[in-house]
Amino acid sequence: MFRSFSRLLVFSVFFGALNQGLFGQAKMDAAAQEQLNTGNAAFAKGKYKEAERAFKEGNKLGQCQPCLLALAPTYARLGDAKTALATCDRAIAAATDDHERASAHMMKSNLIFAIFQKRKVAGIRSGSAHRFAVGQ
Repeated sequence: MFRSFSRLLVFSVFFGALNQGLFGQAKMDAAAQEQLNTGNAAFAKGKYKEAERAFKEGNKLGQCQPCLLALAPTYARLGDAKTALATCDRAIAAATDDHERASAHMMKSNLIFAIFQKRKVAGIRSGSAHRFAVGQ
């Protein structure tokens, strides 16, 4: 039950924020926008490797903050929690305003919660969700 809830939470926050325009308020290069759209479509279909490639390419094309943020849950879905959280940290550092920074912090906290819930259901115990997330 918790596994489904955590997946639903990350998925709904991620796509809800993208649809409401919470990520990337600045103008974005058209090619980067196309890569973001391609990555979102692939992510929705469960094609995470394809989504990863599209988001990385979009970020290379125009320092696309939404592409960088979209990489975090993509890495999480690929089973790489450490890289997912490191990507959130990169998004926080690259944020150009408080809105982008807050969005990146929100993504990171949601990923930590989802990872914690996944490990909790599996019966793994630890002192903090953050240690779970970064594998310490």
